Amino acid sequence: MHFSFDPSRCLGDSEWQVLIGLRTRFRRNPGGMVAADVTSTHFPPRWIRISEIMGKDFKYLDLGRHRLDGRRGYIALSPSGVEQKLEMQYLILLRNGNYPNTEIPDICRNLNPEDYRIISSGKFNFRDNENRRSGHAVVVRSGRNSSLQCPLPALKGKWKIYLTMRADGPRSGNAAEVWCKNGSQRKIFKLNEIGGEAFKTVEFGAADLSGSGLLAFSRLHPAVTLYVKEVVLIRQ
Repeated sequence: MHFSFDPSRCLGDSEWQVLIGLRTRFRRNPGGMVAADVTSTHFPPRWIRISEIMGKDFKYLDLGRHRLDGRRGYIALSPSGVEQKLEMQYLILLRNGNYPNTEIPDICRNLNPEDYRIISSGKFNFRDNENRRSGHAVVVRSGRNSSLQCPLPALKGKWKIYLTMRADGPRSGNAAEVWCKNGSQRKIFKLNEIGGEAFKTVEFGAADLSGSGLLAFSRLHPAVTLYVKEVVLIRQ
């Protein structure tokens, strides 16, 4: 797979977060075997192991944030040559590492780009009909069995997790519960912490993100509508 770009692609002088969705079917124990490598004229090569993308679901790998400055170049995926069924779903480029119209939170403004990640609600997923998207946020109207989830990227080291959200409802009581698969942390946020018309960025905690994981959001108060805008990860 070969994606070429030049000034006609309108990439402009911006930084872009590069994501690639892959899966492979492999009949043996993969061990440390390599499935493919990604190369580019604009960033270092990345070897992708079979164990990272095995299974029936596509896995999205974060290839980092890079300046694709409009010069002629390419991003290429090359299989390693082992016997496998390698499939690619999408190559995704996100301007400035975020979804369109997503501003950089104040807590990240003085940080180097490699020291934080912003996961917009555009990457959240849910399976029930109670939740829906509204502008740049996800609206959670279901109860504690809500399936709203934010997939977390696999990143080296320990990262502090912040949540940008707000809640409509009574003035007091519990508004939301958030659970993190990495480390099994749970935290309850009260209405006096996230209630009101403005989104608030609140600290959830720290986690080792070296493996894949997710955050799950649940609404606790029956009269509350919960809005989740983004998850911010800051390297510790």
